[in-house]
Amino acid sequence: MDMVLSVKKLKVEYPSFVLGELDFDLHRGEIVGLIGENGAGKTTTIKAIMGMIVPSAGAVFYNGKQVGDKEIPAFRQAVGYVGDAELYYARIKVKQILQFLSELYVDWDLELMERYIKTFKLDVEKKIIELSAGMRIKLELVMALSHHAEIYLLDEPTSGLDPIARSEILKVLRKLKNEEQKTILFSSHITSDIDKIGDRVMYMVGGKLVLDKRIEEIREDFVKIRPNADATLAEVHENGGIMVEDGIVFYGMNMEEDFRTRIEGDIVSVTVEDVLFYYNRGAGAYE
Repeated sequence: MDMVLSVKKLKVEYPSFVLGELDFDLHRGEIVGLIGENGAGKTTTIKAIMGMIVPSAGAVFYNGKQVGDKEIPAFRQAVGYVGDAELYYARIKVKQILQFLSELYVDWDLELMERYIKTFKLDVEKKIIELSAGMRIKLELVMALSHHAEIYLLDEPTSGLDPIARSEILKVLRKLKNEEQKTILFSSHITSDIDKIGDRVMYMVGGKLVLDKRIEEIREDFVKIRPNADATLAEVHENGGIMVEDGIVFYGMNMEEDFRTRIEGDIVSVTVEDVLFYYNRGAGAYE
């Protein structure tokens, strides 16, 4: 796969929080979910890539070339970003903001913009202050999607949206990947969204990247069983398992065969959320 974006030894330091050092690559035609608890560093990571936060160390590379201060304006032309709706004046109308942005981006596509306005049912006559949280996110998505970006950096793009709106947005992102080979990094607390469209998941804890793996490999590594026979919590833990809401999750290589046989039951698909529970509760399959 062609590497589009590369993050090398990226570090951001605050008095009470340190991000990094982060190392990862994003490839063409790939959707990567960035997950972690509030305060884990997801937003800081995206802002540092965008040049909105100045890192204390490390570098970002786009198509093999380092993005320095002079390159940031051109780099942002190639990025569709969803993040801070607070950056815009609250009493400006939506159509005025879109008109302003259309003059900033060299590849702004008015026809494409109108299509997304219709798709997201966005009222362009409203002022920012009149928009609900969900409609503000839709506005940000219209802005991110209307200038033929190569990379999409989306911070919680489905947060606050109803299931139908979320489904519409996931469909758009899937189409960007499949039909246009776009590269998408999106942070989310909704792990089911990542299960539906993600190729890879990156998991952050306390500013560190503790898991970076393709979802298909995660599903090969882990087993979830809905047992026919009861197993005590102690037995599950002794055999490297973690109880989740609808079964028991095992890192396949850790589960002893006699135990697997004794609690035999239905094997069901493991989800990203299952693996996060496994990881958070001390099983430590990737440590």
